[in-house]
Amino acid sequence: MKHALFGLDNLTVFLIVGLSFTTFLLFLSIMLKISDGLFWSRSLKKFQLDRNDPAYKKEREVGKTISHFILVVVPPFFIGFLLLIIWKFLIC
Repeated sequence: MKHALFGLDNLTVFLIVGLSFTTFLLFLSIMLKISDGLFWSRSLKKFQLDRNDPAYKKEREVGKTISHFILVVVPPFFIGFLLLIIWKFLIC
């Protein structure tokens, strides 16, 4: 089998990239959940000012919806990638 990256085969690279991507999405979702949906592009000071501002209600709703969607869809993929990596390194 050809070596793809750093002497790893293509399957291992795919599993590592998949695990990294799902980890990033889960981190983003947790940050959105903690910040009540307001995590996009503001400094910490601006975030504190905008936290209870009714003008940002729609942004909070979108952030909460995205967070909920990610927390419902991504964890099975994350667990799958994690189990496949463990299986690949323990058995193969």
